[in-house]
Amino acid sequence: NCKQLNGASAYFDGGLVEMKVVGEHHFASTRNNDFTNRSHKGSIKVTGFAFEYAENVALGVGAFLGLILIIYIIAAIHAYRKPGSWLFSRRYRPRLLVWILSKATMDRLVEERRQLVAQRRREWAKKANAHCGDEEGGTDKAAEVALPEESLSWFQSVTRCFRKCGLGEQQLTTFILFLMNVVVFAIGFLSNMSGGFKKSWAYPCAKGGGYAMDLNFALLVLPTLKSLQTTMRRVGSS
Repeated sequence: NCKQLNGASAYFDGGLVEMKVVGEHHFASTRNNDFTNRSHKGSIKVTGFAFEYAENVALGVGAFLGLILIIYIIAAIHAYRKPGSWLFSRRYRPRLLVWILSKATMDRLVEERRQLVAQRRREWAKKANAHCGDEEGGTDKAAEVALPEESLSWFQSVTRCFRKCGLGEQQLTTFILFLMNVVVFAIGFLSNMSGGFKKSWAYPCAKGGGYAMDLNFALLVLPTLKSLQTTMRRVGSS
C-alpha cells in the first residue's frame, strides 16, 4: 500500500457521481488510515424528495384553485355554447368571455339570448293564458302574463348548474365527499413521505389513509352529536 501510493498525488478527481439509491452510504480511505491516530471515514445520506409543511399547504391551495379554475372554464364554455342558459345572464356571465370574445361576437350572443328569453316568456304567457281561459270559459278576456325570471341564490345556482350536467344533489354530495377524501389523503401522504422504515412508500400511504378515515369518522360523528344534544335538551327540560 505505502509502496504504491507514496508517490501518488494528494488530489483525485473522480468526477460527479449521481447518488440514485436512497439510504446511507459509507466510505473510508484505506491509505489515510492508521487505525490509531488517522481514520479517514465519511457517510453520504441520500433522501427522497420530500415536501415541507409550507410546500404542502401551497400544493393544497394550488390544487384547490386549479379545480376552481377548471370549473370556471367549463362554465364559460357552457355559457358560450348555450347563451340561453342562466350562466350567460348578466348576473352570472363569466368575465372570461368578455376578455376573449370580440365585441361583435358578444353582441350576437346577447341578442340571441334576448330572443330566446323573449320566446320563453311568450310560451309562459301562452300557458298562463290557456289556464285562465280554462277557468273563465274563454280565451278572449285572458290577460297577457309575463312571468319574470326566477331569482336564485348562489347555492341554488350551483346545484342547478350541476343538475344540468347530470349531477343531482346526492351525486354532487358524493362527488364533494370524494374530492375531500382525495385532498386529505394527499396532505397526509405528502407530509409523511420522508417517514417510515427505509423510506418505504407504505408509511405515507397508511398515513394518508388514516387522515381520510379521520375525516369520514368526524363526518359520521356530527349527526350523532346532534342527536345527543337533542336528547340532552329533552332531559334538561323534563
